[in-house]
Amino acid sequence: MKLLLVNPIFGVTTFAPTLGLGFIGTCVRAHSDFEVEIVEPISRSISEKQVLKKAKESDVVGLTCYTESRFRCFDFARKVKTPTVSW
Repeated sequence: MKLLLVNPIFGVTTFAPTLGLGFIGTCVRAHSDFEVEIVEPISRSISEKQVLKKAKESDVVGLTCYTESRFRCFDFARKVKTPTVSW
C-alpha cells in the first residue's frame, strides 16, 4: 500500500520543512508495510497538478495544515477526494 504525506503549500517563496511529516513517515515505515512518500512541493518545485497525480496513485493521503494556510489545504483535500477531473 502507498501512503503519500503532503505539505499542500504551492507558490510561496518562503519554506520551512515540516518535521511532523518526517516523524509520521518514519514511524509508519518502521511499523507497517506501507510504502511512504513525503512531498514538499516548494522544495522540490512540484506543481499542484503533479502532486494531485501522485495522490490519485496513492492508497492513503495525509496532509499537514497550518492555521494561515487552512483554506488552501481544504481546497487541496477537496481536489484529492473528487474523481479525476481537469485541474
